This record gives sequence, structure tokens and C-alpha cells, in this order.
Amino acid sequence: MRFIVFFFIMLTGLGCERWFVDVGAGESGIVFTKLPRFLGGGLGDRVVASGERTFVLPYQEIFIFNTGIQEITFGASNEDSELAMVETRTLGGNEVGLSVSIKYRIDPSKLKHLIQYVGSSNERIRNIVIALARADIRTHFNALATSGYFDSLQRKHASDDVRDALRSRLHSEGIMVDSVIYRSHIFRRGAQTGSDDKIQQLITETQTLLQNAEQEKFRRAAEVQKLRSELKDAEANTDKLIKQARGAKDRSMIEANAYFETQKNKAEQISYVGEQKNAALRAQVEALAGAGGRTLLKQELAESLTKAAPKFYILNQSKGNFNLNKTDVNQLLEKLLADEDTLTDVAGPVITDEVPKKSNR
Repeated sequence: MRFIVFFFIMLTGLGCERWFVDVGAGESGIVFTKLPRFLGGGLGDRVVASGERTFVLPYQEIFIFNTGIQEITFGASNEDSELAMVETRTLGGNEVGLSVSIKYRIDPSKLKHLIQYVGSSNERIRNIVIALARADIRTHFNALATSGYFDSLQRKHASDDVRDALRSRLHSEGIMVDSVIYRSHIFRRGAQTGSDDKIQQLITETQTLLQNAEQEKFRRAAEVQKLRSELKDAEANTDKLIKQARGAKDRSMIEANAYFETQKNKAEQISYVGEQKNAALRAQVEALAGAGGRTLLKQELAESLTKAAPKFYILNQSKGNFNLNKTDVNQLLEKLLADEDTLTDVAGPVITDEVPKKSNR
């Protein structure tokens, strides 16, 4: 272990930093040892992942591939003949140039197989994809009639057919085709003179009109989508307001029911207390109306007066003068108890607990 550490220190001290290789973002690599197989030569099994640093000896080489999504667009550049428009014919024989994009990526788990059987560089893999894609685009778009090139659904089906064909060819080799995207097309004719020029002019005008119609269709579709989105937002807002109104109604009903129940309970309690008092008064009236009721009333009155110990003054008026007479309580009670008819016969004197003022007359 100490020897290995010392060896690496010596390599660093000797300026061998160049033997360390960094694999960048979106890349993967695999080390190839340039020795006979019986000495451990050949491709390694371990894939150097993105962002990893590995040590490569002088007798070794590392193959690094871009494993991110890559795009090839035919018709994007007139200078690169490999990426020029794909030339094909319609089902009716009209010549047409196609602009199509291919998106693909390399599977890192199949990197060893890719190097052994397909290619050892990004450029080699790209050229293979270009060649196969151009052939499949010609094959599957050739199945469309002239009118099919103006039908977005038919163009989409043709693009999907190209994608499926490329996947069937490349997936097992470690190349993953994500999508095939139609960009545009243009009808062509070779060197023409006379009437052929008029035909080409009509084709160009027709294509221009159809492309404008297609753009208008997309614009209207976007406008419809926008209106639908606004309608959905309005419906959502309306539903929200309705729910809020229902919630306010439910709360009001709950509060009203609670108030009603409270007042109802209070009313029932008042009614019950009133009925009890009424029953007590009825019982008392019945007791007083019965035998001995008058005697009982006298007794209660006497007891009340005895407890209060009041002072009674009797006022008599004769010949315009007031006479004040003081009455003894005990004597009055004895007289009340002795004479049963006294309470009903007394009508003249006025009884009061206030001492009246003497008249100056």
C-alpha cells in the first residue's frame, strides 16, 4: 500500500498530470488497453461516468462519447451537403424536399458494444445516424400523395414511421432515437422551360397558400385554446363564488338555528316557571276559598304584622279638622282575631305608615 501511494506521488511529481483524464458533463467513456489480450489488453468493462476523473497509462486510450441528447436537422444548412434537404418524391411522382429533425442519444450501458460493432467516435456514430435517417425519410414520406404533404396528421404518421424504423435499426446497437420531427417541405422540379415553369410557379403558389392556411389554422387553434383557458378560469372563479355563497348561507342557517333553539329554550323555561307559579297561586286560592280560609288569612296577616312591629295611626276627619289617634298593635290584633267581620266592615279609616302633617287651620 505504501508503495502504491509513493508511486502516485512520484507520478505527480514527475509532471504526469496529463495521464489523468476528466470526463465532462453529458459524456461517458471507456478505457482501452493497447496490450495483447493475455496481458489484460482490450476494452475495459467499467464505464467512466460523467464528471469522473480516471487514470490513463501511456499504453492506454480512453474513448469518450457524448451521451446527451443530440439533434440532426436536414435542411438547416445549405452549406453542409450531408444536412441538405432530403429529396424524395410523392406517391404521384412530384419531387419534394423535406426538412426533418432527428433527436437521438447514446446509451452508456451499451458503450462497449457500440465501440466494438458500430463506431469508436461521436462523428462516426453521427454519420451512421444521418445515413440511416435519410434513407428511412425517403422511404416513408414517399408513401404520401401530394395532398398528404399538406395534411398535418398524415405528416405526423410518416414521421412516426421513420422514428419506429430507426429505433428498430439502432436500439440494439446502443443508439436511442427519441423523436423524428417534421419541419417543412418544398416541391421541386428539375431544369424546366416553357410550360414547366408555369407548373412550378403554380406549385409554389399553392404551397405558399397552404402554408399560410396552416399557420392561420395554428393561430386559430392557439386562440381557441386561450379562450378555453379563460373560460375554465371563469368557471373556476364562479364555482369558488358559489361555494363561498353556500358557505355563508350554511353559516347563517346554523347561527339562526342556534339562536332559535336558545330562544325556544328560554321561552319553554319561562312558560314552565309561569305554570308552576300559576299552579301555586291556584292552590293558594283554593286553600283560601275553602273552609277556614278566612281564619288562615287572618292568622298570616297577624303574624306578618307582629314581625314587622308597625306603628299605626288612625286619621278621622270631622267638621273640617283632622284627628290623630295612636292605636296599640296588640289591642288591634286581639280585636281583629276576635271579630271575624271587622276586615269587611272597615271602610272609613285610611291606614298608612307615614305620620301626617298637622293642619294649620
